[in-house]
Amino acid sequence: MFPLEMKPIKGKPAICILTRAANDDRWLWHRRLSHMNFRDINKLELGDLKSHSTIIHTKIIEPLELLHIDLCGSAIESVAYIKYILVVVDDFSRFTWVFFLKQKSKAASNMINFIKKIEVLLRKQVRMIRSDNDTEFKNQVLDDFLVGKGISHNFSTPYTPQQNRVVERRNRSLCEAARTILSFAKLPLYL
Repeated sequence: MFPLEMKPIKGKPAICILTRAANDDRWLWHRRLSHMNFRDINKLELGDLKSHSTIIHTKIIEPLELLHIDLCGSAIESVAYIKYILVVVDDFSRFTWVFFLKQKSKAASNMINFIKKIEVLLRKQVRMIRSDNDTEFKNQVLDDFLVGKGISHNFSTPYTPQQNRVVERRNRSLCEAARTILSFAKLPLYL
């Protein structure tokens, strides 16, 4: 967690906002916040930026009512031989949990352990999960667990990641943030 202490740019500058921001902490926060635009960084500093959790939901009214899950990876292997990333997004708060997996087959067991832990931690029950139609979430072990807990499992139509857009967008943001960190640290991209 980083403290946010910046001086906002007052009014509408006649010069490019990027050149104005070059001498202060805005570039640092631009990178830390996954390339958020400078107008919103100013609003964030002033307290004017509304978070996604303040959006009125018509159906989702509490945390853990709907979890979006997705497994991405296998394109690049990390130094620790981690190939997959399991991403879980709470639809109510947009809070995100990320799990690093060496094998795709561990996705179901990690999901089961996550659901058990988060229900105890938050004292709320997971009611529904939404995932894509891949095999890592379509298996008997996960199905038996979900049926036993009374959790419904919705699948998107095959080959339509747009239907699971909440977690797909989060995957993209996480990948962009990782690339930004690697680039800023001048580390090789294979990491």
